[in-house]
Amino acid sequence: MEGCVRWEGEGEGEGEGEKFPGPRRSTRSVPVGPLAIGGGHPVLLQSMVNVPLRDGDGCVRCVERLLAAGCRLIRFAVATRRDLFDFCSLRRRLPRAGVAYVADLHFGSELALAALEFFEKVRINPGNFGVFRTRPAYDEESFSRERERVAEQALAFFQKAARLDRAVRIGCNGGSPAGRMRWRHGEEAALFASAREMGEWAREAGLEQVVFSFKASDCARTVEENLRAARHLAEWGWDYPLHLGMTEAGNGPEGRIRGAIAVGALLSQGLGDTLRLSLAEAPEREVEFGKKLLTFVRLHPFPPPRFGGKTVAVGTGSGPADLCIGPGDGPGDGALLAIVRQILSTPHLRTLAIAPGRDEPWRREVAEWTLQSCGWGQFRTEIVACPTCGRTSYDVAAAVGAIRSRLGNLPGVRIAVMGCVVNGVGEMGHADYGYIGCGNGMVNIYRRGICLLRAVPEENAIDALEKCIYPAGKVRVQP
Repeated sequence: MEGCVRWEGEGEGEGEGEKFPGPRRSTRSVPVGPLAIGGGHPVLLQSMVNVPLRDGDGCVRCVERLLAAGCRLIRFAVATRRDLFDFCSLRRRLPRAGVAYVADLHFGSELALAALEFFEKVRINPGNFGVFRTRPAYDEESFSRERERVAEQALAFFQKAARLDRAVRIGCNGGSPAGRMRWRHGEEAALFASAREMGEWAREAGLEQVVFSFKASDCARTVEENLRAARHLAEWGWDYPLHLGMTEAGNGPEGRIRGAIAVGALLSQGLGDTLRLSLAEAPEREVEFGKKLLTFVRLHPFPPPRFGGKTVAVGTGSGPADLCIGPGDGPGDGALLAIVRQILSTPHLRTLAIAPGRDEPWRREVAEWTLQSCGWGQFRTEIVACPTCGRTSYDVAAAVGAIRSRLGNLPGVRIAVMGCVVNGVGEMGHADYGYIGCGNGMVNIYRRGICLLRAVPEENAIDALEKCIYPAGKVRVQP
């Protein structure tokens, strides 16, 4: 098939096309407790416990489900020192053999320092590490002053990580570079400048056990940023493993398709040593789908991505078309991935037909989400949703379902559904509307990054969102 790629080292007959000559997986092995990332080891699947650490029984049950699904690298949200005390107590109840636990941190170098005592790996975000909470208008003096403060805190953190033999993921998210880095480097370059700055401090501190990640909330930016990151890391001479994922894939077919396109394309091009499919669903479902994606891409690599630049018309199977999606084995992850690859692998695709028969509505839904995720048409409201974690303040999956049912007929409109305010405001920067949990059963409503309504009770929040989209006097088209 034209444009398809194969992982280096795959046997003949396992995939079509030729080997991709670009960046390869890391040769550096980063130990994380009893596990290892990179260095020729299998790609590690990871997920995140979706209940707060204060709920010890809930955490234990979630970890048990993740282990049963095959996940061995498990993250916990750590927002306060109380979370560390809770994890210390919980650790005695958690399995130890063949599993490593990771702290997911935002804000506060002192908390990051403390977390190194309890976890085999700590994930930090350069955009939220050691910065002032109220950011001044920058000039050279204030930029240098803040950089010195961040450097002092980052060096102390990395030195302690090296001393305790801990691993660190420098997780760079597209929506949250530090204000000073955006001021100095611009919006696009800030992400990579932040990664290099943190990486240099880690190297200065003598920390070898570093993993990088570069995430965004849409397929095109996720793929582009990781390909650019791979080139930058090679230029800098840094052979560090890469963690793959999207910040908010969503749920249901939409979330699986978006995650599969972004992560599948990168895996097919030889990138990725560990991954998470960030679905707004039960964590074990992320792992189950991740395993299916790894197996599928290994046998049937995705072609290099070509996002945007055309519009594909979708019709029925009665007329001529460049590609016809016929009945298969029924709804399921395998059939979904096969349809996605069919679409991505069809050269010069301009018309697509859905053949009549079993599961026709489902096949149409999968095809339209695939086209929309590639920028080849607008068919439905795009709803991006963060994966659930211990910081989540409401049922994100239920909210996504209710919003999709009520407001799913708005092609070209993007709604971000975020579980908390820790990074929700920054991550939903490219959305038209934001639905952000703010704790205590309350939700903030945003339009293009501006907060319109604060602390709306959850039971009224979707009504409030709808009124913001359809103000008085505007005609609402029924789905």
